[in-house]
Amino acid sequence: MKTDYKSIMLIRTPEREDFTEVKAICEDRFGKGYIKEEEFNRWITDDKYCKVADLGGKVIGIVYLMPDKIKNVARALKLDESYIEDMSGGKNVIRSRCAAIDKDYENMGISDTLHREIFSNISPDDFGAIIAPAWTYNGYTPMAKPLKEYGFELFGERENLWYNMEEYECIICGGRCKCTAAIYIKKL
Repeated sequence: MKTDYKSIMLIRTPEREDFTEVKAICEDRFGKGYIKEEEFNRWITDDKYCKVADLGGKVIGIVYLMPDKIKNVARALKLDESYIEDMSGGKNVIRSRCAAIDKDYENMGISDTLHREIFSNISPDDFGAIIAPAWTYNGYTPMAKPLKEYGFELFGERENLWYNMEEYECIICGGRCKCTAAIYIKKL
């Protein structure tokens, strides 16, 4: 019988001391150099949009949905700024920046619990859309099903989205990331 970790884990805002565990999860899931400590320290200031799952003092997952300006998201995700502006009604947007669960705890609803906690903090008065680049490899997009269940629609794909992260060594590519990103958008 599977343990229901959702009933005993704590959803909380990450702290600086969590970096080592978050980095280990991200490197295991995505590859070396995916997250830097300075960047993580900026994430944790967005306490409504960055959450970790804590099981008995051990971080077992993180989700960060980053509030951002349309022009920044358009540049980062290689999207047309006017399209995002139309989708968001000219309001700022939320960009999914990281969703990673420890392999020992995957497929147990932990990512879903973290996402729903953060979604509950997002107001359509403040933001017009949520945009989620979803990692695709070998034709498979692990986040496709949950994103569709949350009401996201597939916008399109972007090649080499993470290639410019020079210090990031993708676990699939074995060096700079050449993976495709499926871009999902949810209008608020």
